[in-house]
Amino acid sequence: MNQILQQKNAALNFTMILIMILFTISVFGQEKSIKKFQSSKAIKDAFAYQAVTVDEMTKRAQHHPYVQDEIVVAIEFAAGRARALSQIQEFDWSQVFENEEVKPIAYLMTKEHHPNRSVSLVHLSLEGSLAVVEAMQLLDGKPGILWSSPNFYFDGDPREIVPNDPSYGSQYHHPLMQNHLAWDITFGNQILLLVLPMMEWKQHILI
Repeated sequence: MNQILQQKNAALNFTMILIMILFTISVFGQEKSIKKFQSSKAIKDAFAYQAVTVDEMTKRAQHHPYVQDEIVVAIEFAAGRARALSQIQEFDWSQVFENEEVKPIAYLMTKEHHPNRSVSLVHLSLEGSLAVVEAMQLLDGKPGILWSSPNFYFDGDPREIVPNDPSYGSQYHHPLMQNHLAWDITFGNQILLLVLPMMEWKQHILI
């Protein structure tokens, strides 16, 4: 009798695992195909060279709204932070945009990334005929330009992209697992429920 129960238990376990695998493949396969270019990698250091690339931002711009005629640029100066703050205010942007008319909207942040090496993040307005993607391609590889990006914006309720669990900040495992990046892939447009039959047999420990 015990042998029969063990065989039934093994068959049940195999069936449950198979169902879960097929379910996961079907759900996430569909989601991945729909959102193929919508997900984005986490930016570890916004002050690093090629924190984002032109190819990545061009693909993202196909699916995410951004402000036309505006661009965000990271530029490096061979100076400490105080001197870099002065230099960025006087910087002639026409020299990197090849005489295209560009005006600063805001100096977002300047950080001394290494000794006597500072990086400034600048929000720019493209005043001429240059499109955003063309501007990024023009800047790519220019000396001192670390990266550039469209000025993306979120078209919706900001609460949709922020975890609403009041205890989220006290749960250490979420940052470790980077669960917050799930919102970069999908907000969840449907409820998927999987019910597994949990049958308890003798000499069987449920895990």
